[in-house]
Amino acid sequence: MRRAFRFSFETSVPASDAPTSVWIPRPVEDAWQQITSEALPDLPCERGVDPETGTAMMCFALPPASTPSSFALGFTVERLQRSQPRPAVTGYTRPPSEDDRFAHFLKSDSRVRSDGGNLDRALAIASPDEPPLVIARKIFDHLVETMGYDSAGCTPERSDHLGDLEVACDLRTGTCTEFHGLFVAFARALGVPARFTFGFNIPRDKQTGTIGGYHCWADIALPDGSWFPVDVSEASKRPELADFYFGSLDENRIAFSYGRDVQLVPSQHAPRLDRFIFPYAETRNVAVEPTLAFSFADV
Repeated sequence: MRRAFRFSFETSVPASDAPTSVWIPRPVEDAWQQITSEALPDLPCERGVDPETGTAMMCFALPPASTPSSFALGFTVERLQRSQPRPAVTGYTRPPSEDDRFAHFLKSDSRVRSDGGNLDRALAIASPDEPPLVIARKIFDHLVETMGYDSAGCTPERSDHLGDLEVACDLRTGTCTEFHGLFVAFARALGVPARFTFGFNIPRDKQTGTIGGYHCWADIALPDGSWFPVDVSEASKRPELADFYFGSLDENRIAFSYGRDVQLVPSQHAPRLDRFIFPYAETRNVAVEPTLAFSFADV
């Protein structure tokens, strides 16, 4: 299955008598997603990649302005359904902690801890001695069976309040942020490298429209060195497709960034960003809040 569409950002930053820097993630390019064209504003732009997470980005320099500064950019995307062949159920021949490709994805993030309570919860689900694919499936099934989906979604207005894994465990409910925060935390606690991917769902039943908030999913590293995708929250919403979403992703999405605790390029003055999916802006080395709008149209 294939889908081609144009995804557009519109953003505005407050008026300022000083320059403003705006960082925006650039969509992922891989075997399942290609960017066939991009339309960028006529502004100075520096491109970079966070070396730890692999997230690509662009930083635009906006001049001082007495009124809010607005700009738009768009990407034409070809997205394929990703169906990962089920590999043999084997263990790692080399500890992932010794593999430079995956060691980072065993570490706790600031808000995704793989120690303490999450380690205890993970050990109640699976054993670290089991093969990584077995561990991942047990975590996946546990979350689908025990968590409810928060349909309010991951909008810009809610973004700062999302991702509290202790609250999600207490309430047994969450958005994709909490579902995959717990999945990644539990997998890492049991010795399986796991990473986030942040992007947006593209409505299956529409050819054009606006998008209210982001979506995220996860991957685990397999013994053969490949990444194996899971989308636990989509499986929770559509349990009849749970087997599909363990190892496959539909084409109705766009991927933008990987990981948590992202270091921007050039470096931001704030701490690492917990999630980098919405544009981030600074004026005089202080974060400012941009307005955001997202839209898509099939091509």
